[in-house]
Amino acid sequence: MRNLFKILSLSCCSVNLFALSVVADQQNDKPNVVFIVADDHGYADMSCLPFAAKDVQTPNLDRLAKRGITFTQGYSASPICSPARLSLMTGRYPQPQNGFWYGVKGLPNRNETDGLTIAELLKNEGYATGMVGKVHYGGGEGNLRNRSFPLNHGFDYFFGFSGSPMGRKHYLIHSDNAEKKFQESIKHSPLKKPGKYTLRMESMLDGQKRIDIKGFSTELFGARAREFVRKNAAKPFFLNLSFNAIHDFTNQLPKEYLKKHGIEPYPDWDPAKEPIRAWTKKFYNPNLPQGRSFYLGQLYYMDKEIGKLLDELKKLDILENTIIVYLSDNGGATNMYANNAPLNGGKFTVYEGGLRIPFIVAYPKKFRKEIIDDTVISSLDLFPTICGLTGISAEKLPTILDGKDLTPLLSGTDTATSHKTLFWDMGFSYAVRDGNWKLKVTTRTPSEDYAIPNEKGTFLYNLASDPGELENLAEDRPEVMKKLQLLHEKWRENNFSMTEK
Repeated sequence: MRNLFKILSLSCCSVNLFALSVVADQQNDKPNVVFIVADDHGYADMSCLPFAAKDVQTPNLDRLAKRGITFTQGYSASPICSPARLSLMTGRYPQPQNGFWYGVKGLPNRNETDGLTIAELLKNEGYATGMVGKVHYGGGEGNLRNRSFPLNHGFDYFFGFSGSPMGRKHYLIHSDNAEKKFQESIKHSPLKKPGKYTLRMESMLDGQKRIDIKGFSTELFGARAREFVRKNAAKPFFLNLSFNAIHDFTNQLPKEYLKKHGIEPYPDWDPAKEPIRAWTKKFYNPNLPQGRSFYLGQLYYMDKEIGKLLDELKKLDILENTIIVYLSDNGGATNMYANNAPLNGGKFTVYEGGLRIPFIVAYPKKFRKEIIDDTVISSLDLFPTICGLTGISAEKLPTILDGKDLTPLLSGTDTATSHKTLFWDMGFSYAVRDGNWKLKVTTRTPSEDYAIPNEKGTFLYNLASDPGELENLAEDRPEVMKKLQLLHEKWRENNFSMTEK
């Protein structure tokens, strides 16, 4: 009788284990989603690209590129950080959300569907959701009650910092006392006008708590990202890993790295010695001999942490079921020694160097791999693409999304999927790309404050023959210029949204 009971018990256990296994398999049918967002990464600063800068080595980004598709005409929705990140989270052009230039008010309010973030949609589908690193929608991210705070727009877990103001965070110091002392040094500086800049030395946010913590921010973010995937490996998850690399100020590197590579340290701004503009002028490209070395050092550490995350996903046996997207929030900041060649311009401008970004999508389980593709895509496309891949039905989506579902392009079933027309608008400067034609109109140039040139005037370029935007064809092709101007006017009239037919 006892033996019979044991047999029945073992049979029941086997059935239960089988049932649990089936449930686990059903849960794992949905892919994990990882967004890795860099800050101001240069267009040519990824060694897997045929036009890569000669001094760049990114072995782990190259490793990711082999697993998927690297786009050479992948665009950000904005040439500056907060509007670009706003668009990534909402799937809309930033302008209807007041995202022209700096001063964005943050995430818009939501109703039943409109205003939903991608994190909220995935959370509603049973995904564990985590944000690690920089959150920066232009305002309110550090206010625990504000919708822009990550735990208030769909994320279950958050470790990082608010990018407002100025978008930066000190790489090495994360202490409220240190920040307080620094602000006191500005206040009591013997200089009449030292400036109001901050190096952002304050503590990190761990959920709703502020914590002083030691460590290099890139490594801290990498470690927290790995911890998140370990804790949530048994169910589908969405991770937004948002590094502050390679934003200013890149001189803030670990001492051991500087010593190993023979790089002369450069001190942080001291308000007692000189105004901030005098210090930044010496720092900005091309005035600091070791400036490019600092930039490459920050890139080295970020690439290393990406490699560790890939290793962790593989160790947990979930790498194959994880969609990984790597992109920069906007074009490289050439004042911080980013290389955007062969493109013109950089961050703060609507030249191609401010808009085209490093962009990789990897999911070899269903997508093509080891491909370099010149299809025109946008960061706006990630929202509808991820929603489609994770099975979110159309009636749950926001009424207006400005991107396209890229699944046919990524899988190879329709490689003609592409954007014909894209728009950018900063109020004082706008651009329209229609096919290979691009119109750029600039009325003033605040980018000069950041040591990045941005010529005023009206310019028309043929990007097929002139990706570096060197030849202005506005006078030669007035009919094309007028067409693109009308497209821009129509786009603005239609609440900044134009659904492509």
